[in-house]
Amino acid sequence: MVRHLWHFHGGASHKGEICGRPLGPREGENGSLERILAKGEEVEAGKSFQLNQGDVIVLELPGGGGFGATGNRAPEQKAADLADGLTLE
Repeated sequence: MVRHLWHFHGGASHKGEICGRPLGPREGENGSLERILAKGEEVEAGKSFQLNQGDVIVLELPGGGGFGATGNRAPEQKAADLADGLTLE
């Protein structure tokens, strides 16, 4: 995940998905959606929010979808990915 920090002055709004969910090729899992945090709180899509001088907004962008179906991988590869925190199951 890529994390960018910007400093804003004034109001803003989050219209919804910015870049959409990254697709995983060859039956891979899709990536996660972006997340916007303003003053430490997640911004709800479609809602306006106020930013004041010195407030920080965080835009978390997904890194991408997975490649290939995890069910087709060898059990030891799946176990290694799980241990490394790369997969949830």
